[in-house]
Amino acid sequence: MPSNTISDNSLAVSDKDIITALIDISKLITEKSKSSDLYEKIHQIISKVILVRNIAIAEVNNFNQTMKLNYFVDEMDGNSFQDKTIDIGNGLSAFAINAKKPIKLDQSEILKLQSSGQIERIYGTMCHSWIGIPIINGKDVFGLIIVQSYSPSFTYSERDLEILTFVGSNINILMQQKRIEAEDKLIREEMLQKDKMASLGQLVAGIAHEINTPLGVCVTGISNLYEEHTVFKKAAVNGLVTEKQFNNFIEDVGETCSIIKSNVERASRLISSFKQVAVDQSSETIRLINIKNYINETIQSLNPLIKKTKHSITVTSPDCLELKTQPGALSQLITNLITNSFIHGFEDVKRGEIEIIVTEQDSKLEIIYKDNGKGMDEEQSTKFFDPFFTTKRGSGGSGLGGHIIFNIVATSLKGSIKLETAIGKGCKFIIAIPKV
Repeated sequence: MPSNTISDNSLAVSDKDIITALIDISKLITEKSKSSDLYEKIHQIISKVILVRNIAIAEVNNFNQTMKLNYFVDEMDGNSFQDKTIDIGNGLSAFAINAKKPIKLDQSEILKLQSSGQIERIYGTMCHSWIGIPIINGKDVFGLIIVQSYSPSFTYSERDLEILTFVGSNINILMQQKRIEAEDKLIREEMLQKDKMASLGQLVAGIAHEINTPLGVCVTGISNLYEEHTVFKKAAVNGLVTEKQFNNFIEDVGETCSIIKSNVERASRLISSFKQVAVDQSSETIRLINIKNYINETIQSLNPLIKKTKHSITVTSPDCLELKTQPGALSQLITNLITNSFIHGFEDVKRGEIEIIVTEQDSKLEIIYKDNGKGMDEEQSTKFFDPFFTTKRGSGGSGLGGHIIFNIVATSLKGSIKLETAIGKGCKFIIAIPKV
């Protein structure tokens, strides 16, 4: 568990420090690690910009009114509640869960809630300052982040609340991904129990589904080849093979082997591309990539989230267009743009459409990203790239998504980005990246 050695005074951090920390947290959602390990990394990153000696990250079960503490660090209780399931009760946790919005309280406000009967009692040691961030999916709270300070010399600020709200939105994505993975695992186990002879396509879930087609072609080819071999062998044993039958068999074997070879290579390339996207997300290495292929690989890596919707994404780009850049930054940019469309643009849209168009413009690469979502008015579009601007303040929105998109383009990709939008007209982002 991380141990904070910072003083009780507010940390002297710049906007750049905050943005860097939040980008680092965003990158963590693509890591394939245990939740507790990811939460510890998140805690370590937060500690660079906020005093968080005491933190709990919990999954909420509304059915039986319990919380599972997936991550717990506390000056008074250590990590004694780590992985424990406790009743929600009627304390501060319940107050934040029922409010369904980020809550910041000092000791006097906590005591007023207690005296007025809005909360029953304080569990554990009374804190001096407290923040609760409900993690919301639709109308239900399925997670909660709690940080608290026991020191009278430190009180959490509105800035701290904003930052932790953003952290909550990333943990929201992380928890949903873990739930999707768990659901897929249950589905696979159920299918195996019901039908031992289920085809590979029935067992594939998420991104692995893309590999089913080439492997299916290989299975069909091998089956046909085996049948032809059986017939040919029988004729050969009986001395009944004609010249025409022999030539046809040789030709069919060659064609089938060629088909199998090309589809095995295709499956291998798919696996390699999925692995490469995962590596790039955590790397700042500059390398040469095929733009069209890489954007498609990034979209494929988001398939576990995309497949739960009816939205569609199309990519238009020259097949041979290449760029020497930071692939991880480009992948993070595409991921953030798609996430923004899904959460905000398609809020009331059942079948959203996203189009990504890539062209070469002299010494620059132009990427046009557009969706047919609800769009923004002039005031919203003007402030979109500003830090802490959001239209979802009471629903877990942090207001940092647009600024992070801008920062990725300007800092990591050394490019520029502008937004064109109007109410009911969707959003269009025009991104220019210099060719190294």
